[in-house]
Amino acid sequence: MTQKPLLEIKNLQTHFHVGKRIVKAVDGVNISVQPGETLAVVGESGCGKSVTAMSVMRLVPEPPAHIRGQILFEGRDILQLPVQEVQNIRGKEISMIFQEPMTSLNPAYTVGEQIAEVVRVHNSAARKDKKAAWARAVEMLELVGIPAAAQRAKDYPHQMSGGMRQRVMIAMALACNPKLLLADEPTTALDVTIQAQILDLIRKLAQELNTALVLITHDLGVVAEMAQNMVVMYAGRVVEQGTVADVFAHPCHPYTAGLMDSIPKLDGQKKQKLHTIEGAVPDLSQLPPGCSFVDRCECVREKCRQERPELRALPDRQVACHYPLEGVEA
Repeated sequence: MTQKPLLEIKNLQTHFHVGKRIVKAVDGVNISVQPGETLAVVGESGCGKSVTAMSVMRLVPEPPAHIRGQILFEGRDILQLPVQEVQNIRGKEISMIFQEPMTSLNPAYTVGEQIAEVVRVHNSAARKDKKAAWARAVEMLELVGIPAAAQRAKDYPHQMSGGMRQRVMIAMALACNPKLLLADEPTTALDVTIQAQILDLIRKLAQELNTALVLITHDLGVVAEMAQNMVVMYAGRVVEQGTVADVFAHPCHPYTAGLMDSIPKLDGQKKQKLHTIEGAVPDLSQLPPGCSFVDRCECVREKCRQERPELRALPDRQVACHYPLEGVEA
């Protein structure tokens, strides 16, 4: 019996109306996430990764945004739910770890108070018993590896290092045992050593709590380490999706291949130049009529300039390209 997806995004379009322009930040995205799965969403800055996650959380202001499509969470369309129901889901069943914890944590409240607030909002028993909510906050700080958690819970965000603040964000996101965790570049501002610790922590806790994880990143090394499946986005659209093993072994879309070629290789020559993808991401308010990658693609043909490719199924993945790279039959 086929398992139903926990999250299913169907033809999501998040467009921003800026004056007379329409910026198509997300333009027809289809993604599904199974219970307990770790899915990586990769791509350059500005490709629509974060806006997709914010749309799932219903955190994109409308206006200036206009959102269409379906975001089905356990069969319920989040875009059609009343605001109160969305608030009940947000933080309890779906949580998010944001890019920069210093701008996500309130500087006027201790970290313990901020975690306890999440618990009180979604737990009626803790709402009546503030000590229970505080105890849960301390428990979560211990769970994410903060030493002397009872004492550090009384600290303000500015009294903690970047790694500690990110651990607080993880504690806050997981305080109510959500079924889905969206992690938006959770290690961007951290050094390599702390980054590895944070990623190990997220993976460990997601497995222990059986939480599905959507990891938004531009770091392909993190993808290889953390995820089973991956989605590659470009200019607001999904251009390739499949298992991490298949996509890494045989990237089909020229953009995916360019990303893979840009990774330094341990067996490469010492003075070998890194591969670069020439050009820049197109203006999302003036996308070309054909493929959005047409001006940067090394495999471009006339059909690519005239007709926008849709996702099509290959034996082991889906690719939005008229001419998949050699080695994979259409």
